[in-house]
Amino acid sequence: MRVEGSLQDDPLHPFELEVKKKIADASSPLHEIVERETQEEQRRILRVTRNKLTRLLKEGALTAKQREYFELFYIQKLSNEEVAKKLGVTSSTVRRMRQDVPKALHKALSWKRERRRRLKAISALHLTANQRVVFRLRYREGLSVSEIAKKLGKLRTAIYNVLARVTKKIS
Repeated sequence: MRVEGSLQDDPLHPFELEVKKKIADASSPLHEIVERETQEEQRRILRVTRNKLTRLLKEGALTAKQREYFELFYIQKLSNEEVAKKLGVTSSTVRRMRQDVPKALHKALSWKRERRRRLKAISALHLTANQRVVFRLRYREGLSVSEIAKKLGKLRTAIYNVLARVTKKIS
């Protein structure tokens, strides 16, 4: 009886070792199909993520400075040192911006999700005409509280109060 691969000097003939290695290395068609589908899924996820990022950037999720850093980091794929040299800033500024850019994108994405959730919830509520107008301006058109106050000719505190009452009804 022969024990294979138990000792360093394997008693198998070199030809048998080569055949054994080829069999071990050979991939089945199922393995290839799974690998291809996995790659396609990863490409799809990457495409969807790029589209979301593009929309967020178009909607102004980042400031002009953050957008510049975003392009250097994630599109041109420059290192921290290269970015610092190109922009003439310190490496600590570059590190801080590398942390701030994803945070800003996450914040914008969270705001979008919250806005969508509130818009769905609002249809079931009975709101006054004033509340509907303020809510529409804030969550559909994305205006700031100051812009809404200026547009409606009211105080900012009044707009905050209306939004707080509507938010309380939603929660």
